[in-house]
Amino acid sequence: MSKYLTIDELNIDNQDMLVATLQNDLKFFGEKGLVVESHAVPMTLFDWHGKARPEQAEVVIRRQFVGPAANDLGFVRGESGNFRPIISAADNFNYGPTWRDELSQKYGERKYEQDMYQSGFQLDSKEIQQDGTTAMTFSRMGGF
Repeated sequence: MSKYLTIDELNIDNQDMLVATLQNDLKFFGEKGLVVESHAVPMTLFDWHGKARPEQAEVVIRRQFVGPAANDLGFVRGESGNFRPIISAADNFNYGPTWRDELSQKYGERKYEQDMYQSGFQLDSKEIQQDGTTAMTFSRMGGF
């Protein structure tokens, strides 16, 4: 049985936006039609054999989408309100620090877009720069 790692919380506190980011902005192995589960209460995670683990999470990506012989990935809300990834040692190869950094960046972009929209601005363009950063251009909605 794979050991799940202890990973620090990410600066991610919006569950719906986390689900949207995982579902739309990141790459996973496995079957097409990735389904990211979102639950009000933590749900059990399963290992690569399909056996229940003691770990539970509110946001779950089931093993068939994670990769061959993979365990479920999860995100559990911590006391601070931020989510902490639950990733097995075996799956950390594909979903390690670089992947978590990409998740945080893509989440941040979504959050910024939403904040700008709520402030009366619309996204005009979004371009990935050579250094991997994203440049976004906004304009005030209604042309004013």
